[in-house]
Amino acid sequence: MSFNLLIQTPDREIYNGPADLLTLSTDMGEMQVLPGHVSMLGSITYSAIRLQNEANHQDFVLRHGFLFVERETNDVRVLGMTIEKTEELNEVSAKEYLEFILAKLDKPDELNKYQLTFLEGQKLALEKQFEE
Repeated sequence: MSFNLLIQTPDREIYNGPADLLTLSTDMGEMQVLPGHVSMLGSITYSAIRLQNEANHQDFVLRHGFLFVERETNDVRVLGMTIEKTEELNEVSAKEYLEFILAKLDKPDELNKYQLTFLEGQKLALEKQFEE
């Protein structure tokens, strides 16, 4: 038995198909989603994601997103601002982006509240990424 899984960003669909198991970390902690999982909503700052089905498994890294589980329809949606396949991660570009964020955060007077909150979240997600 499997569930319907959709993983997407604002600009592209990453995966849409059956899954037997989804492993990820919400801001509440590490979790696994199996068919028939209770309905829930979770926020994600940064998470490694593993999707498994009968054929294989795929690994991704997500920054800033949400998890929606709907038991009635057996649907799971993972929406993220950025989602990359683990093997495609580029540590150099991530470090450059972190340097850019830190430079912007050094001048908080030049940022509006939304920009400040967004950049602080991006900084936190990147720091978690480098811890792994």
